Amino acid sequence: DTPILFGCRSGSCGTCLVKVVEGMDNLPPVNSDERDTLKSMGAGPDCRLACQLTMKGNVTLEYIGK
Repeated sequence: DTPILFGCRSGSCGTCLVKVVEGMDNLPPVNSDERDTLKSMGAGPDCRLACQLTMKGNVTLEYIGK
């Protein structure tokens, strides 16, 4: 387990950027704030902001950070 750092908790700073290795189906849809932040960071389709996630099953994440 690796602690994931975060700053804003609102999906706007990007410090908690993670790559979803497995379990994307167990995560909520991307909201508009998260989508805008991911786009501005040039993040790929397999990336999410950990502060915006509530896992509904098994998920494997790789911490990328900002």
